[in-house]
Order: sequence, then C-alpha cells, then structure tokens
Amino acid sequence: VRHTAGQGYTGPADQLQDAENILQRGTDAIILAPVDTQGGVSVVDAAAEAGVPVVNVSTEVVDPRVYMVMQDDYLMGKAAADAVHELVPEGGPGIVMAGPANATWSKKRAVGFADQVAEKYPEIEIVAAPNQLVDPEEGLSDFENAVASNPDIKWIFSTHHVLLLPDTIPSKFSD
Repeated sequence: VRHTAGQGYTGPADQLQDAENILQRGTDAIILAPVDTQGGVSVVDAAAEAGVPVVNVSTEVVDPRVYMVMQDDYLMGKAAADAVHELVPEGGPGIVMAGPANATWSKKRAVGFADQVAEKYPEIEIVAAPNQLVDPEEGLSDFENAVASNPDIKWIFSTHHVLLLPDTIPSKFSD
C-alpha cells in the first residue's frame, strides 16, 4: 500500500498529476478522495484507461466506473443538528461552517443540518452558513465576518471533522 496525498485538497490538476504518477508506477487500485466532483472525473478517466479500479471515499464523482464506500453525509448533518439541540436546548442563533463549496460531503451535511433544524428545532436559528473553496484563511475570514454580523451566536457547527483552532475563535465565543 502506498499513500499519496497533496497538501490538503489542493486542486484537480495536482490530483490528476498524482494519479498519473501512481498509474505509471503500476498499481492494482486507487482509493480516491476527490478534490471536487468535476476534478475527480479526470482521475477516473486515467485509471479506467489503465484498467485500474477506483474506490471513492469522499466527494462524490458520479460515474458507473467508480466504487463508492461512503458515509451518509446528509444523515451526519441531521445528527449534528440533534447534537446541537442537545448541547444548546434553548436554541438561539448560530453559524454553520458549511465547508468547501466544491465538495458534496459538506453540502449534504449542511443541508441535512438545515433540514433537521427546520423539521424539529424551530428554536435553533441559522444566521450564517459561509462556505468557500478550500482556503483556511478565507474560511477563518468568513467565520469572523459572520460573527461580527451576528455577535450573539449561541452555537457553531462545522461540517468538517475538525473545528477551528481554539486560538482562532474570538475569546468571547471560546466556551
């Protein structure tokens, strides 16, 4: 098993170059976490041409040549809304850090969260749901702008598996 990874979700061209390098070395299969829905198609095309199967474990690339092994991101969003309700039962305004704009997993988690709130938790108010391409500085800036526009937030939900670093959250919201 050989692990090849870019620095985070770099870009489709970088990911395709990585895949081409892997295919030139000879491989039995590729497990892929695509940069975005469209960018992953080139990787699938290159692998199919080489007769190498692709297993997708992240952002969806809808293609019959791809094996999917994925969690249900929509249900993860709904479960997150349940968790926010449990942690902040009185509800109130909050921010959904909606994740990368070019990733299906983050979109589905944000939609699942919003749908669950609309269906079950009218006391929870989503006042902002910023998303952008993968750029940590831009994400932090979007978060800070959302907080500045909504200084009385009671909760934050991030679609990603990690949260903002504690030292980047304004101290007023650190608890």
